[in-house]
Amino acid sequence: VPVVFRISDVNEYQREIGTYVIMLLDFLIGFYLIYLTIRRLKYLSSDVKYGILSLLFFPLLGGILQMFHYGIASLFSSFALGLLAGYILIENLAVNTDHLTGLFSRVKSYQYMQDMMRRKHPFSLAILDLDNLKWINDRFGHEVGDKVISCFAHMLQHSFSMASMIARSGGDEFMVVTQIVNRKSLEHVLQDLAKHLECDELDFPILFSYGYSIWKGGEKTIDELMREADMNMYHYKKYNKRLRRRSTDVI
Repeated sequence: VPVVFRISDVNEYQREIGTYVIMLLDFLIGFYLIYLTIRRLKYLSSDVKYGILSLLFFPLLGGILQMFHYGIASLFSSFALGLLAGYILIENLAVNTDHLTGLFSRVKSYQYMQDMMRRKHPFSLAILDLDNLKWINDRFGHEVGDKVISCFAHMLQHSFSMASMIARSGGDEFMVVTQIVNRKSLEHVLQDLAKHLECDELDFPILFSYGYSIWKGGEKTIDELMREADMNMYHYKKYNKRLRRRSTDVI
C-alpha cells in the first residue's frame, strides 16, 4: 500500500497521507527554529536578526506553496533565496567585524545602540582600554600584542552574557553595550574580569582601565554617552597610575 505517493493508472503523481505527515513535521521543525531564533537573537540589531530569520522564512514559504500546489516547484527556489539572504548576512557581518578578535566594529556598536534607543530599551555603555599594550608591543613585539588583544576579547565574551554586544573600537580600546544597567552589578562584572584576567603563555599581567555610562531613556545622545564613558575611563586610568606609582614607591 503506497504511503508517501503513488502513480495512477494514467501515469499521474498522487500524494498519499505520508507526504502530508512529512511536510507537517518539516513545518513544525521550521517554525520551532524561528521561535528559537527570535528568543536567542532578540537582543541583536534588526538587520542581523531579520537576515537570519529570512534564511528560515523563504524555505517555509516555498514549502507551504508547494504543499497546496504541488505542480509549482517552489521549494528549491525558496531554499536558494534563503541561502542568498544568509550569504548577504554573512557578508554584512564580515564587514562589521574585527578580523583579529571576531568582535563587532565600532560602527556596528553605534547601530546597535541606535536600535536600543529606538526600542526604548535601557543599556549601559562601557569603554575599556588596555593600559600596557604599547609597552607589550615595544618589548615583546606585535605578535605578542595581538595575543593579548585576542585573549582580552575572549575574556570579555566570557564575562558578559549573550545580551551584550562587544566591539573592538580601536587598537587597544573595546566597547561593551550591555543590558546590565545596575551600577553595582556592572562594577561587579568589570572588577571580576580584572581579577581573573589570565592568558596562557603570557608571564606578565594584562591591565586595563574602564569607564561607563548608562542610558535609561531621555534626550542623551550616543556621542554624549561616549564622552561620559570615555571621561570616566580617563579618570580611572589616572587613578590606576597613581595607585601603581605608590605601590612601586613602597617596594
